[in-house]
Amino acid sequence: MNFIIATDSYKGCLSSLDAGKAIAKGVKEMLPDAQTNVLIVSDGGEGMSLAFKEPTQAEWVEVE
Repeated sequence: MNFIIATDSYKGCLSSLDAGKAIAKGVKEMLPDAQTNVLIVSDGGEGMSLAFKEPTQAEWVEVE
């Protein structure tokens, strides 16, 4: 069984990635043969830059 896990962050508590990993862990505990794919998502607020950075393998660049 395949699962796509796509959840927004839990403001001040968990990032989208951390929340997705926690959900994936729970799925694997209940269904050890399950395949999980965690996607980072954002509603445009906190975590939006990470949602763009991770799937594109971009790098942070500091500018003045």
